[in-house]
Amino acid sequence: MATYLITYDLQDPSKEKALLDYLVNGTLATKSSYLLTTSSETPQQLVDAIRAIANDKIHVYVFTIAKPYYGFGPNAANDWLTKHLP
Repeated sequence: MATYLITYDLQDPSKEKALLDYLVNGTLATKSSYLLTTSSETPQQLVDAIRAIANDKIHVYVFTIAKPYYGFGPNAANDWLTKHLP
């Protein structure tokens, strides 16, 4: 299972609900970044799916992440990182 940080700049606000529905299994890290664990999708597949949702009107990066990390943010994100990062 891989753990990813997905960060994006959505250029079409009308696509926000569809994008958030796609990211629903993730955890909000910051205003426009999510943490997500998946065993079935590669970073390329995630980017392709997100770009399809946003009709290519998005800048998006998917990073594979692991411990160690340093930072702080919402408690839900901090707890998620502690639980899910390899």
